[in-house]
This record gives sequence, structure tokens and C-alpha cells, in this order.
Amino acid sequence: MRRGARGELVEELHQQLAAVGLPIQGDPAAVFGAATEETVRVFQRARNLQVDGICGRDTWSALFESQHSLGDRLLATRRPMLHGADVRDLQHRLNRLGFDPGRVDGIFGPNTESALRSFQRDAAIPCDGICGPATTLSLTQLGRLADGSIAGVKEQEAYAATPRPFEGRRIFLASRPASASFTTSVQNHLAALDAHVSLAVDLATDTDAVPAAHAFDADASILIQPVVDTAWRCAYYGSGRYESFRGSAIAHAVVASLRSVGEPNAAHPLAIGFLRETRMAAVVVQISDSLMSEAVAALVAAGIRAGFETPPAI
Repeated sequence: MRRGARGELVEELHQQLAAVGLPIQGDPAAVFGAATEETVRVFQRARNLQVDGICGRDTWSALFESQHSLGDRLLATRRPMLHGADVRDLQHRLNRLGFDPGRVDGIFGPNTESALRSFQRDAAIPCDGICGPATTLSLTQLGRLADGSIAGVKEQEAYAATPRPFEGRRIFLASRPASASFTTSVQNHLAALDAHVSLAVDLATDTDAVPAAHAFDADASILIQPVVDTAWRCAYYGSGRYESFRGSAIAHAVVASLRSVGEPNAAHPLAIGFLRETRMAAVVVQISDSLMSEAVAALVAAGIRAGFETPPAI
């Protein structure tokens, strides 16, 4: 949904925004006007989403997930897996106490359950892998004693211990059909650098790339997105206090490689579906159609390589 939309879905959007403390001031109940667009932008900015004023899949999902606070419901392994702000809060609290749930992504998966069970054992409460009232109370009481991130530390240590050579790396490269030619050029340059590349240029939605990236067992997953302006941007996964160290390293290296192209920009964290749901390092490269040349494709490939071979200092 975007400005100009009308109807019941817009009315529900207004209700969801009001439920997270952002009531619409100035637009009628079922009208997506200027006030609604600005409020959507405020919400997107606060949740590390793409700030475009459009209520797409990522924004809509984030709105529903924001309804839950830790303690509102029982958190446990489910199929499909539970998503929500309460899960992200649980992961953050476990992280601070030294129990590693993996990346703080708001998804209750096996790593979160394992960390939760470890906490329950150490806290001498029933070890059932379910975050209920007793577990939430213990997390709140003990959480005042620490403020670190074991997941972040482990990710940095694993990165530091990883061999640097780029040759043989498995890179998953994806885009929508409109950017297929440029993405294929990036693939060719990566292959020339002796990487193993899997290409998907027929995506219907960006998150369609996630299962394919996992099936390929990629070392890194790169999504090429076109933008309408003359700039370029790079993003990696980040939410709250957690940021992907490996994704950040690659994104910043691509930024450094593209410094001379178009309007300069920087790498920044986002919590969109593609970056959030991939288990490996993931980067979104957003670039104007006018900049999609063979030379720029070579720079993107060189940046990806540099992200592996010359990571930032820990």
C-alpha cells in the first residue's frame, strides 16, 4: 500500500500503527494520505526498515510482530516458527547473559531454544525450552547483572578464525528480472575471481532468495536491487543493538570499492526479510539503473572479495 490507497486494508493499517503508539493525525480512517505516509516512515525508521513510506511485506510484518511484548505469550518452538518483538527481546536478554541464541532476528528457532534451555538449567527453573512467566521473571532479575552480546563476540571470533582467501567461496547472487543483466555481469566477475556462484535472477519477491541461498550453503548472499535515484547504497542485517559482523564487513568493503561511482553513500543496517532470514552473511546492493554498467559490476565483485580478504579490525 502507498499514498492514494483507500479501503479496509488502509483502515487496518491505521489501527496497527495506533497499536504501536503511532496514531494517524490528519488522514480519514480509510485513506492513505500524506499523514499516513509520514507515519509509516517514522515506523520504518524506528525498526531499521527501508524508509520509503510504502507499507510492503517487511513493514506489514514488522507492524504485526511489534504487537507482542515479552511475557504476553508463551514462546516455544512452533511450526511455522514464532516471529515477534518479544522473541527479539528474549534473544537480546539471553545474549546479555552469555547464552548464545545466534543472530537477534526475532525468530524463535533451534538456536534460541537451545540458549533458552541452557539459561533455564543455570537458573534452576524447569528446563522445558518454553519462555513462560517464571523464565521471563528470571531473565528480568538476572538481566540487570550483564550487558554484553555473546552472539556478536562469537561471530567476530569465527570471522577472525576464517581463512582469508576468496578463491572457492560460495556466493549466492540474486535479483529481480529487471536487473538480471547487471547481476549476471557481477556473477561473471566473481567467477573470474575463482568464486563458486549460484545465480537467481527470476525472483518474484526478495525473500524468495532465502531458501535457495540456504540450499546452496552459501558463504555470503548478495541481493541486487535497482533504485530510481542516481545513488547507490549497501545494507546488512541489523536490529536494535545487534548487527551482523560478517555482513557489515562485506557491505563496507563494497562501499569502499564503489566510492568513485555516482553519489557517495555508506553501508547501513536494515532489518528487511532477505537480510533477517538468511543464516549466512547477507548484503543488499541498491544501485541506480543508470549506474548498472560492466565497470560497476566489476567494482561490486571486487568489493565482495575484499570483504572476505580484508575484514575490518575486531
